[in-house]
Amino acid sequence: PVCIMITVKFFYIATFLLHTTTASIGAWSGPHTTLSTPTRSFGIPKLNVDGREPAPGAWLTIHTYYSTPQALENLDAQIKGAKSAGINTVCLCLTADVAGLIKSDADAPWFSPVRPLDNFTRSIFTRIISLNPSVMFIIRFYAQIPSADFENVTLISKNGSIYHDNVVNSPVQAWQEAAASKMATMLSYIDTQFPKRIIGVFPCFLHTSEWFFPGPGDVFNGSADYYSDYSGGMRASFCKNATVNCTAPTPTQRDTPFVGNTFADSASVKFNLHLAQVVANAIARLASAAKNVSNGNLLTISFYGYLFALADDRITGSGHLALGKLIHETPDLDAIASPYQYIPNYRDPRGVLSAHGPMGAAAAAGKTWVIEDDTRTSLSGANPLKYCYTPEDDANILRRNIYTASAHSAAFYFYDLGAQGWFGRGDEPRPTHSLWGNVSMALKNTEILVDNKEALLFQPEVVVFVDDVSMSTLTLSGLGFDFNERLMKTLVSAMMTTGFPVRFILLRDVCNNSLFEEGGYLQAMKLAVFANSFVISPEQEVCIQNNIAKQQRTLVWVNMPGIFECASCDANFSRLSSITGIPLVRGDGSIALSTSLHSNDGQISWSPSLEGKLFGSPHTLADPWLTVDNSYTNDVISLGYYNTSTKNLTSIAYRDLSTYSSIYIASPGIMNAAWREMGAWAGVHVYFNTTNGISFIGDQVDILENGILVHAGFQLASKVPRYITLPSRVSSITDMETNTILCGSKVSNINSRCRDFVTDPLAPGELRLYALK
Repeated sequence: PVCIMITVKFFYIATFLLHTTTASIGAWSGPHTTLSTPTRSFGIPKLNVDGREPAPGAWLTIHTYYSTPQALENLDAQIKGAKSAGINTVCLCLTADVAGLIKSDADAPWFSPVRPLDNFTRSIFTRIISLNPSVMFIIRFYAQIPSADFENVTLISKNGSIYHDNVVNSPVQAWQEAAASKMATMLSYIDTQFPKRIIGVFPCFLHTSEWFFPGPGDVFNGSADYYSDYSGGMRASFCKNATVNCTAPTPTQRDTPFVGNTFADSASVKFNLHLAQVVANAIARLASAAKNVSNGNLLTISFYGYLFALADDRITGSGHLALGKLIHETPDLDAIASPYQYIPNYRDPRGVLSAHGPMGAAAAAGKTWVIEDDTRTSLSGANPLKYCYTPEDDANILRRNIYTASAHSAAFYFYDLGAQGWFGRGDEPRPTHSLWGNVSMALKNTEILVDNKEALLFQPEVVVFVDDVSMSTLTLSGLGFDFNERLMKTLVSAMMTTGFPVRFILLRDVCNNSLFEEGGYLQAMKLAVFANSFVISPEQEVCIQNNIAKQQRTLVWVNMPGIFECASCDANFSRLSSITGIPLVRGDGSIALSTSLHSNDGQISWSPSLEGKLFGSPHTLADPWLTVDNSYTNDVISLGYYNTSTKNLTSIAYRDLSTYSSIYIASPGIMNAAWREMGAWAGVHVYFNTTNGISFIGDQVDILENGILVHAGFQLASKVPRYITLPSRVSSITDMETNTILCGSKVSNINSRCRDFVTDPLAPGELRLYALK
């Protein structure tokens, strides 16, 4: 059966746990549970529960904190809908005062209304069991219950004003130990109350569930000038191993440029990374506590790694810059979770699915990324994030999310905040049935594909390497919101709407040799993009040369690749030329990061439709900036110039280096059509055929095992077919959603080559999944 998690979040203190203060209640009864990593180059994770058939890693989350008749009717409708799709795992989100850490409801002002909690909590457990006797539970545990026994997060403004966050304790070691004890006690108690039903735990921090520090826009009056965490414990832990006088750098120091107007001093960088390490340590401590109390049986999941979503004015001090350490060096953590991005490019059914971070990074490390799908469907009320207004919109976006997450080796769950009925309402049976019918169909299709043991026919040829550590080198303001967004947040949309599949992993994976071997995750790579690699260690530089810069691949470098050998090292501009293979020189002063595409006639040149096009930000004045040293060599091809009064300052350059090619791009934010052409230069296969002058730029194509996802995007307003060419011939092509054979031995009037095919006419947002043999 397919397993889906239903999370019911209770914003109250679970009083039935108050009598238990230790975790030594008895032997753990729950089954051993894992999210298995794909056994092939790409694949869909399996949820494995002892005694049950493995199921696709998918679940549903309902977040309810009201016991109103409507909320309970919605809960029932969604439990029944999930069960009809074979979904048998429910996650209850609990905040429990099991260790006396809360003094009164006033300590947690968002926990309301206050009610007798014991009976309500038990009634939800038993209600779900009565609706689905086969149900298993995952517990989402809210560790952040403010207590006077621990310091609060302290924020300081640039002018020195201090603000103590009265709802968030600083997650330093003492707090971690108390939270771990509290969670272990709660889990052990619940296991005795509902034996053999608890299979996982999802430790959370803030009341929003996320693990990041309050920062710009998160404190009173939406102030953007306050930064955290400056609690005494955090300052002391930062200076713990210092051999000389040590103080934590102030927000003013952290926002004062040390290199040009972009990069911070070493002390600020170290503090940014220390914040991230404290958060990672807290997650690791809770994961270990869960494994210990359950004898290793519990599945452990945590939110983290928001390298895309926080890439505005929050990323530098967010605490999310230790993703690599968390997934590579934390054996007790099984999965990283995140919602998908809260901007129209991704929330609209015509857009693509983008996690808050690089979801391929987990699979590359042998773990699983989990997508939280909190889509505001047509069943929701008015909402700023609502882009679905009809059952057809719901069907398109939910299938898009299921198929895309699965293609990127990610698990996923659906999440209804407040039991508002986003995934089913008691008073709307027909659209609820339709919604779950589409979910069921999509899950069955993914299961068919993952259970197919035939050799993979095609693999993604484009990989984007994203670095977590590099973002610590920026000042708190960096080059501004627009620069960070173009560098990271909107990169996913541009790359995924080019006409070829793309994967996103961490820069540190360049040294994971197994990924590049026969059958490895990156074996088929032809285009490697280094999105934000300000920090490239000497070891990584060697790994790039040994693992990537060969086999006629093309490497694309954005902005300042390798300016630092380590995050807190001095800038070294001489490295940029050796790393990229292109002679680059630092320009004088500052320059607007706006580029005009331009090329001469030749083998490497833009198409006429791109000549003269502008991208980047004319309002972002950057220092340092780079251009080509034309006196060094004459084999560098200029493909774009800074859009400035000074003529012919190259900002995009191409160089053939015999065994590989290199492209340098100074300005982040290049458009998807240009990415497509760079991919074509690299030999990447473009799946869309330009037909009747339509290139289908803006549409998505992805590979899901031996399946091809085709998704119509924003570009075309009308309903038209898509013309697809596969990289090579196959034996058959079948539309999985209509069960129509488009090509194969049973179809005599269709192209027998089984390489070219035409989709049904697709309106914006519509999609199809095709099985290949």
